[in-house]
Amino acid sequence: MLAVLLGALALAGCASPGLTEGRKLIGSGDTEAGLARLQAGLAEEPDNLELRIYYHTQRERQASQWLQQAQQAIGRGDFDAARVTLNKVLAAHPENPRAATLLASLETEVANQGLLKDAQAALTQNDPKLAADKAQQVLTQSPGHAGAVDMQRKVQMVRAQEENAPKELGASAQKIVTLEFRDTPLRNVFDMISRQSSINFIFDKDVRLDTRATLFARNTTVADAISMLLATGQLSKKVMSPTTLLIYPDTPAKQKQYQELTVKSFYLGNADAKSTMAMLRVLIKTRDMYVDERLNQLVIRDTPDAIRLAEKIIATQDLAEPEVMLAVEVLEIKRGRLLDIGVQYPNQFSLLNTIT
Repeated sequence: MLAVLLGALALAGCASPGLTEGRKLIGSGDTEAGLARLQAGLAEEPDNLELRIYYHTQRERQASQWLQQAQQAIGRGDFDAARVTLNKVLAAHPENPRAATLLASLETEVANQGLLKDAQAALTQNDPKLAADKAQQVLTQSPGHAGAVDMQRKVQMVRAQEENAPKELGASAQKIVTLEFRDTPLRNVFDMISRQSSINFIFDKDVRLDTRATLFARNTTVADAISMLLATGQLSKKVMSPTTLLIYPDTPAKQKQYQELTVKSFYLGNADAKSTMAMLRVLIKTRDMYVDERLNQLVIRDTPDAIRLAEKIIATQDLAEPEVMLAVEVLEIKRGRLLDIGVQYPNQFSLLNTIT
């Protein structure tokens, strides 16, 4: 019975031009044309078992190769080549679930890359809000997307820099002036500076404006003149706007009262958030910190200077651990070769009688 079946298969194969031509095309390297010819031949001879088996075998083998090529193309970011290769798989095997899934994922990633490109352009144009919106769109359709998470971190860094950037006086503070005051009440000195520079002064209730000051400043900037006046009067300042200064006594209590505090979140990719928090408490004495263990996130509330120092420390700690690669080569040595290189196994044993 088996012989009859094999004979029938052989006879069918010999009589099938689709099988013959398909094999020839595949053998010459034209796999796509060969599969198409086999498929056409199968439509002509649906009962040809050998043709069906050969067609499905070749189709699965080639589909596997194409899928591997598509994944490699996706890995190196060549989405166009990956799309072409996946379409080849689907043309030969429309029901291939892996190819359909990869193609859908590919189209999603292409859309994601477009959004991230727009986000980077927005960030370059100093529009962090638009960049954050684009990154969030990516995360909505692809949760945990590495590129989108990285973009969110960039946006956070830009926002933190804007928030932590110290406020500065405007161009009026760079005006060159000459001031000469001898034993003059502070009220009068600040009034004259305000008239010449258009800078407004707000005074803490504990500032004694009747205190007398002496100041001689020739051809100096308004900002430098104010700094000299504050230093001699044991006063300090806080920039409220480009044209407004708050003046207060330079005491620890007032420093604490008027110091600006900012909040920043750090998403740690490698370092442990709890360990990092403990280290920051020792190094910069920051106490207002919170750890979100689920996200491995560290939130800090402190002065802008302390936040900037924390950024530098965290950057040195949040590093990936180095990987060690071992190159191992397995050698197979025959016993005869061991003898050649000096390993001598005993070929006989003797038992010595040590009893006396």
